[in-house]
Amino acid sequence: MSRGTVNIVVPPPQIAPAPTHAPQQPHGPVQHVASNDNLELFVDLMMGAPLPIYVEEDVPGRDEIVKLIEKHGGMVATVHSTVPYILVDPTKESGQNLFRQYSAKRGKVILNAQWVHACVAAGQLQTFQFNYAGYKVNGTERDQPAPQEPEFPRTATRHTDPALPPGSAFPTSTQYQQWLEYAQYPAQPQQPYWATTGQQYSALTVPVIEGPAYPPYPSHPGDEQNWVAPGEDIEQYYDHVDFQQPPYPSQVNTDSLPRKKQV
Repeated sequence: MSRGTVNIVVPPPQIAPAPTHAPQQPHGPVQHVASNDNLELFVDLMMGAPLPIYVEEDVPGRDEIVKLIEKHGGMVATVHSTVPYILVDPTKESGQNLFRQYSAKRGKVILNAQWVHACVAAGQLQTFQFNYAGYKVNGTERDQPAPQEPEFPRTATRHTDPALPPGSAFPTSTQYQQWLEYAQYPAQPQQPYWATTGQQYSALTVPVIEGPAYPPYPSHPGDEQNWVAPGEDIEQYYDHVDFQQPPYPSQVNTDSLPRKKQV
């Protein structure tokens, strides 16, 4: 038996194909849940029932507070006579009225409405063990003084005239000084003008004017002509020698007058 040659064929090494990866899918939004988001925060653990809470109508942000109570297992009551927790605004008259009405009754606590936010932030019901987080109403909230307004420096209100340029004839101080001196001494009464001279005149004395008081009137055309006829003597019109003046009544002799006969 002859031995033949055996050819051993070695196959080339095969490279494993690269694994195919599925395309990465985008991640959806991750919801972060707060560690203190207790959905059974306002639940009565002994009874296992929602904790009834009354929220006064005048509370600021009441809608948000109501949503927080209902979201965390509580129940908002419509009346305040049957609930253990009454939330009010202590700075308003309505909140003070509820405090005076229920502060002395057992099983009722009057709290500031911000107590809900404090419980949600702490993740635990803030009861008397935690002093109600400092939100228990004590009736003195309205007696606290209001915050004072910041004081601003007062501005000067006095009017000051601007300084005059150098070389001014009347400085400002001199003008003010003259004005003050004038205002300090009032005006004195003045004497009549005739008392200031050596010769005094009486107020009733009428001065005598010598000569014509008024200048003669100017002549008019034709005044130089005489109004008498030519050759006529003008003196005859001024001859009053033959004129007889009738007697005055006081000069008449009544004895020569006829008397009226008496009947």
